[in-house]
Amino acid sequence: MSAEKGWNIISKSYQKNTKISLQDVHYGPISPGESELKLLGDVKGKDILEVGCGGGQNSIVLSKWGANVAGLDISERQIEYAKKLARKEHAKVRFYLGNMENLTIFADRSFDIGLSSFAVGYVDHLSTTFAEIYRVLRKKGDIRIRRCPSYR
Repeated sequence: MSAEKGWNIISKSYQKNTKISLQDVHYGPISPGESELKLLGDVKGKDILEVGCGGGQNSIVLSKWGANVAGLDISERQIEYAKKLARKEHAKVRFYLGNMENLTIFADRSFDIGLSSFAVGYVDHLSTTFAEIYRVLRKKGDIRIRRCPSYR
């Protein structure tokens, strides 16, 4: 089963049963958040791409902190959830349906930060994914990836 199909199937129950903060950027189930780790620094005014954004919680938090955020996910159901949640939270986030291995919807050097939390383990070609993320980063851009174990 593809990651896209799997996430479309489990999206509703995952979002219902998983409590992901809307106050802090999360990096994984038992990991400290951004408020403690301070991996991103001040994000105010920065352009951030979150790949594998799922339900959009990190993207929403970053928007609340003053970043200009684009979130991308392969699951149509997750993106639908993210858009509804962003409206509810009055967060300005642009959400896109797509595969992180092909970011051609974004121009070269469009973002200051590329972020992914527990999502890159679902891709087929990790090197392609990283090449795409680096392509859309500005010259002094930064990438923050928390890779989950592969489930294949």
